[in-house]
Amino acid sequence: MEQTNGMAQEAPARKKRVYRYRWLMRVTLEFTTSFIISAGLEGEIADAVCVTDANGLPAIPGSSLAGVMRAEYTRSMGRKRADQLFGYQNAQEGAGSLLKVSWACIHDSDDKPVEGIIPLVTAPPDRKKDPVLAAALSPVIRNHVLINHKGAADAARSALFNDEPVCAGHRFTFEMELIGAEAQKKEMDEDWKKLRNIFSNPTPLRLGGKTRSGYGAFKIVKRVEGVFDFCEEGDFKRYASVPVSLADLSNAGLQEAKPDELELSEDEQKKSEDLVFELKLKPTGYWMFGGGTDLPEAKGNTDRAPLRDKKITWNEKGKGVISENLAVIPAASIKGALAHRTAFHYNCLKERFVPVDSVVLIPACWVGENNDVVKELFGCSKNDKGGKRGRVVMDDKLLEKDDESQLIHHNGNDRFSGGVLDKILYDERPFWRGPELILKIRLEDKADVEEKNYRKAFFRAVEDLACERLQVGAGSGRGNGYFTDENWPKTELENWVNEDQS
Repeated sequence: MEQTNGMAQEAPARKKRVYRYRWLMRVTLEFTTSFIISAGLEGEIADAVCVTDANGLPAIPGSSLAGVMRAEYTRSMGRKRADQLFGYQNAQEGAGSLLKVSWACIHDSDDKPVEGIIPLVTAPPDRKKDPVLAAALSPVIRNHVLINHKGAADAARSALFNDEPVCAGHRFTFEMELIGAEAQKKEMDEDWKKLRNIFSNPTPLRLGGKTRSGYGAFKIVKRVEGVFDFCEEGDFKRYASVPVSLADLSNAGLQEAKPDELELSEDEQKKSEDLVFELKLKPTGYWMFGGGTDLPEAKGNTDRAPLRDKKITWNEKGKGVISENLAVIPAASIKGALAHRTAFHYNCLKERFVPVDSVVLIPACWVGENNDVVKELFGCSKNDKGGKRGRVVMDDKLLEKDDESQLIHHNGNDRFSGGVLDKILYDERPFWRGPELILKIRLEDKADVEEKNYRKAFFRAVEDLACERLQVGAGSGRGNGYFTDENWPKTELENWVNEDQS
């Protein structure tokens, strides 16, 4: 009510918008690497734990999914168009989102989404007896350490930390629904196509945290969808028949999304500015990425063992099978070595050398994430000037077989006399050569890296890794961690380095 000259008057009625159309899709995705969507709290034994549902099982909030979609949509369509679709809020006005995204529910060993409260000890399903859910409830702790320019742990910056990522292979299902008025139909059809395409080719897409450290890669397993016009009786009945529960696999009212309809168009593919190349690294001696526990038959007696994790695979009958004690090649370990070596080569190209005849403090801009090339290619943490996401993306790898591991004993030596220290005996279980490690490296938006020395420094660092000049993993001081790629150099990388920037 409004009041004028003491008289109450009716406020003008707002025109109600009728949302005539609905675009609906249910998506099932499978993680190909470990992932973590941080709960923002420390766990009992880890610094970062994953978001969980009421059952204590890992879950993916709808806000996380919507955030990823918004970022990708903004990248191709611009901020203004994204605000119209996903909503916005400022000091003067705001609008709600036209897209609704549900939480993603984890699948049990029967490949069925888990919804509602599951009693702890009653069946079916039983959280402890179901192998897939049990694997989700007992994640492997990953230990991390920051390395400074001297190759040692950076104690000044809280060097040691850990997290509890969810292992690779878990499946999740979520639903997204777009609403639109009659006047928006043509525009919303285009928006829906863009949203569908985000999940048609998710290779560059990641979910959760630490996506630049090998986490969060996934693939699409299944998509069912439907478009509904509420002014058509048949469409309205179809929409009403869609099951509310994600666990209802009947998919009534929906149909399988055709892969050819979801492929990126030729124009969109041409817009891709990512540089992708593969290294086929063959170990030339002993190597190991440590921080884990030894094989069960060792009964925990080995002092230094490779990092190991679980993985879920899905057989032809749709059953989830757990593979345990798989050795992990962490992307973070390889990226860390590449980042340091890239900074080294960049300093050489810029002729930054410390005089040997004087004691000089190394300038901060020469090392770590303060180095210009490290900021540009590998990113930096948030500071007064803001943070930056890295361009270099890699995935963790899991070894299906590790028959080549060997137990090696070591003695501690007295550094003064060179003799063996009394009662200082330790052992480790590195791998002896073994299979080829295929490492896929993606560098996002390659054209934006305009500085020639950035490109040269990165090329030389990768070359060192491929030509037995850069050690990775544990035990580098003992000669571990050398690899070679017989197919070096890589044409894609060479072309990028030699590209004319004029």
